[in-house]
Amino acid sequence: MAAPRHRILYDLDPWQRVRKKLGLAIVGVFAVSAVVRSLFPKSDIWNLIGLLAFVLLGVALGMGLRSRFSYVRASGNRVVIRVAWRRLRLDSASVLGVHVAPLGKFYKGAERNQLPRPHGVWVSLPAIAMRVDPEHIGVARLTKKLGTRPVCGQELVFPVVGAGELRDQIAATLATPTVDNGSFPAVYEPSPSKRKRRPGR
Repeated sequence: MAAPRHRILYDLDPWQRVRKKLGLAIVGVFAVSAVVRSLFPKSDIWNLIGLLAFVLLGVALGMGLRSRFSYVRASGNRVVIRVAWRRLRLDSASVLGVHVAPLGKFYKGAERNQLPRPHGVWVSLPAIAMRVDPEHIGVARLTKKLGTRPVCGQELVFPVVGAGELRDQIAATLATPTVDNGSFPAVYEPSPSKRKRRPGR
Protein backbone atom coordinates (compact mmCIF):
# COMPACT_ATOMS: atom_id res chain seq x y z
CA MET A 1 0.00 0.00 0.00
CA ALA A 2 1.43 3.34 -1.04
CA ALA A 3 2.06 5.94 1.65
CA PRO A 4 -0.41 8.83 1.56
CA ARG A 5 0.42 12.14 -0.05
CA HIS A 6 0.68 14.96 2.45
CA ARG A 7 -0.48 17.94 0.46
CA ILE A 8 1.44 21.20 0.71
CA LEU A 9 -0.67 23.98 2.18
CA TYR A 10 0.90 26.71 0.04
CA ASP A 11 -1.16 25.36 -2.88
CA LEU A 12 -3.98 23.55 -1.09
CA ASP A 13 -5.14 26.46 1.08
CA PRO A 14 -5.73 29.02 -1.73
CA TRP A 15 -7.65 26.42 -3.72
CA GLN A 16 -9.88 25.48 -0.79
CA ARG A 17 -10.65 29.15 -0.13
CA VAL A 18 -11.67 30.08 -3.68
CA ARG A 19 -12.95 26.92 -5.35
CA LYS A 20 -16.61 27.45 -4.42
CA LYS A 21 -16.50 31.10 -5.47
CA LEU A 22 -14.81 30.18 -8.74
CA GLY A 23 -17.36 27.45 -9.38
CA LEU A 24 -20.27 29.80 -8.81
CA ALA A 25 -18.65 32.48 -10.97
CA ILE A 26 -18.11 30.01 -13.85
CA VAL A 27 -21.71 28.76 -13.70
CA GLY A 28 -23.02 32.32 -13.52
CA VAL A 29 -20.97 33.54 -16.48
CA PHE A 30 -22.01 30.55 -18.61
CA ALA A 31 -25.66 31.19 -17.68
CA VAL A 32 -25.42 34.88 -18.59
CA SER A 33 -23.73 33.94 -21.86
CA ALA A 34 -26.58 31.56 -22.73
CA VAL A 35 -29.24 34.17 -21.90
CA VAL A 36 -27.50 36.89 -23.92
CA ARG A 37 -27.12 34.55 -26.87
CA SER A 38 -30.83 33.66 -26.84
CA LEU A 39 -31.96 37.28 -26.50
CA PHE A 40 -29.44 38.81 -28.88
CA PRO A 41 -28.46 36.08 -31.36
CA LYS A 42 -26.78 38.53 -33.72
CA SER A 43 -24.69 40.19 -31.02
CA ASP A 44 -21.07 39.22 -30.46
CA ILE A 45 -21.07 40.13 -26.78
CA TRP A 46 -21.98 36.59 -25.74
CA ASN A 47 -18.69 35.46 -27.27
CA LEU A 48 -16.80 37.74 -24.90
CA ILE A 49 -18.83 36.50 -21.93
CA GLY A 50 -18.19 32.90 -22.96
CA LEU A 51 -14.47 33.65 -23.27
CA LEU A 52 -14.48 35.01 -19.71
CA ALA A 53 -16.11 31.80 -18.51
CA PHE A 54 -13.41 29.69 -20.16
CA VAL A 55 -10.69 31.88 -18.63
CA LEU A 56 -12.19 31.33 -15.19
CA LEU A 57 -12.43 27.62 -15.93
CA GLY A 58 -8.75 27.56 -16.86
CA VAL A 59 -7.79 29.34 -13.63
CA ALA A 60 -9.84 26.88 -11.58
CA LEU A 61 -8.36 23.89 -13.40
CA GLY A 62 -4.81 25.18 -12.92
CA MET A 63 -5.28 25.85 -9.20
CA GLY A 64 -7.00 22.52 -8.66
CA LEU A 65 -4.28 20.53 -10.41
CA ARG A 66 -1.52 22.42 -8.62
CA SER A 67 -3.10 21.74 -5.22
CA ARG A 68 -3.49 18.06 -6.08
CA PHE A 69 0.06 17.58 -7.33
CA SER A 70 1.94 19.51 -4.64
CA TYR A 71 2.78 17.11 -1.85
CA VAL A 72 5.43 15.35 0.23
CA ARG A 73 5.37 11.57 0.53
CA ALA A 74 7.53 8.78 1.93
CA SER A 75 7.72 6.28 -0.93
CA GLY A 76 9.75 3.09 -0.83
CA ASN A 77 13.15 4.09 0.51
CA ARG A 78 12.83 7.72 -0.58
CA VAL A 79 11.05 10.95 0.20
CA VAL A 80 9.27 12.34 -2.84
CA ILE A 81 8.62 16.09 -2.93
CA ARG A 82 6.49 17.46 -5.70
CA VAL A 83 5.59 21.12 -6.20
CA ALA A 84 3.36 21.28 -9.29
CA TRP A 85 5.65 20.22 -12.16
CA ARG A 86 8.82 20.21 -10.03
CA ARG A 87 9.90 16.99 -8.36
CA LEU A 88 12.71 15.97 -6.04
CA ARG A 89 13.53 12.55 -4.62
CA LEU A 90 15.66 12.22 -1.48
CA ASP A 91 17.15 8.94 -0.27
CA SER A 92 18.32 7.99 3.22
CA ALA A 93 21.85 9.23 2.52
CA SER A 94 20.52 12.72 1.76
CA VAL A 95 18.32 13.26 4.82
CA LEU A 96 20.09 13.73 8.17
CA GLY A 97 17.02 14.40 10.29
CA VAL A 98 13.36 15.27 10.26
CA HIS A 99 11.36 17.49 12.58
CA VAL A 100 7.99 19.20 12.98
CA ALA A 101 7.90 22.80 14.17
CA PRO A 102 5.81 25.94 13.61
CA LEU A 103 6.53 27.53 10.26
CA GLY A 104 7.56 30.77 11.96
CA LYS A 105 10.56 29.01 13.49
CA PHE A 106 12.20 29.00 10.07
CA TYR A 107 11.00 32.35 8.71
CA LYS A 108 11.92 35.39 10.76
CA GLY A 109 11.91 39.12 10.10
CA ALA A 110 11.94 40.06 6.43
CA GLU A 111 12.02 36.38 5.44
CA ARG A 112 8.34 36.14 6.37
CA ASN A 113 7.59 38.04 3.18
CA GLN A 114 8.21 34.66 1.51
CA LEU A 115 5.03 33.39 3.19
CA PRO A 116 1.49 33.98 1.95
CA ARG A 117 -0.56 36.66 3.67
CA PRO A 118 -1.64 37.09 6.37
CA HIS A 119 1.76 36.11 7.77
CA GLY A 120 0.43 35.79 11.31
CA VAL A 121 -1.76 32.85 10.31
CA TRP A 122 0.97 30.97 8.48
CA VAL A 123 3.74 31.26 11.07
CA SER A 124 1.76 29.15 13.54
CA LEU A 125 1.10 26.26 11.14
CA PRO A 126 3.00 22.98 11.74
CA ALA A 127 5.64 22.32 9.11
CA ILE A 128 7.78 19.33 8.24
CA ALA A 129 11.47 20.19 8.16
CA MET A 130 14.12 17.92 6.68
CA ARG A 131 17.81 18.52 7.22
CA VAL A 132 19.56 17.71 3.94
CA ASP A 133 23.19 16.59 3.76
CA PRO A 134 25.07 19.23 1.72
CA GLU A 135 27.52 16.58 0.53
CA HIS A 136 24.70 14.83 -1.31
CA ILE A 137 22.60 17.78 -2.47
CA GLY A 138 23.47 21.45 -2.18
CA VAL A 139 21.38 24.56 -1.70
CA ALA A 140 21.71 25.57 -5.36
CA ARG A 141 20.19 22.31 -6.56
CA LEU A 142 17.42 22.45 -3.94
CA THR A 143 16.51 25.94 -5.07
CA LYS A 144 16.57 24.97 -8.74
CA LYS A 145 14.32 21.97 -8.09
CA LEU A 146 11.83 23.48 -5.66
CA GLY A 147 12.20 27.26 -5.76
CA THR A 148 13.45 29.54 -2.98
CA ARG A 149 10.53 29.46 -0.55
CA PRO A 150 11.02 26.00 1.03
CA VAL A 151 14.82 26.21 1.22
CA CYS A 152 15.99 27.50 4.62
CA GLY A 153 19.75 26.98 4.70
CA GLN A 154 20.13 23.20 4.46
CA GLU A 155 16.56 22.60 5.62
CA LEU A 156 13.59 21.88 3.41
CA VAL A 157 10.49 23.25 5.11
CA PHE A 158 6.88 22.65 4.04
CA PRO A 159 3.58 23.25 5.83
CA VAL A 160 1.66 20.07 5.06
CA VAL A 161 -1.50 18.25 6.02
CA GLY A 162 -0.62 15.76 8.77
CA ALA A 163 2.92 16.97 9.48
CA GLY A 164 3.39 14.70 12.50
CA GLU A 165 2.25 11.62 10.60
CA LEU A 166 4.57 12.46 7.73
CA ARG A 167 7.51 12.87 10.13
CA ASP A 168 6.92 9.36 11.47
CA GLN A 169 6.61 7.92 7.96
CA ILE A 170 9.87 9.53 6.85
CA ALA A 171 11.63 8.31 9.98
CA ALA A 172 10.38 4.76 9.42
CA THR A 173 11.20 4.79 5.72
CA LEU A 174 14.69 6.24 5.92
CA ALA A 175 15.67 5.31 9.49
CA THR A 176 16.13 9.07 9.97
CA PRO A 177 16.53 10.68 13.41
CA THR A 178 13.41 12.39 14.73
CA VAL A 179 13.01 14.82 17.58
CA ASP A 180 10.17 15.94 19.82
CA ASN A 181 9.58 18.72 22.31
CA GLY A 182 11.57 21.26 20.33
CA SER A 183 15.09 19.91 20.93
CA PHE A 184 17.31 18.81 18.10
CA PRO A 185 19.86 15.98 17.84
CA ALA A 186 23.44 16.80 16.97
CA VAL A 187 22.90 15.91 13.32
CA TYR A 188 20.02 18.33 13.01
CA GLU A 189 20.74 21.77 14.38
CA PRO A 190 18.48 24.36 12.71
CA SER A 191 20.90 26.46 10.73
CA PRO A 192 20.52 30.22 10.27
CA SER A 193 18.89 31.07 6.97
CA LYS A 194 21.43 31.60 4.22
CA ARG A 195 19.07 33.29 1.81
CA LYS A 196 20.48 36.32 0.10
CA ARG A 197 18.57 39.52 0.54
CA ARG A 198 17.23 41.06 -2.60
CA PRO A 199 18.71 44.46 -3.47
CA GLY A 200 16.74 47.25 -1.88
CA ARG A 201 15.12 45.05 0.78
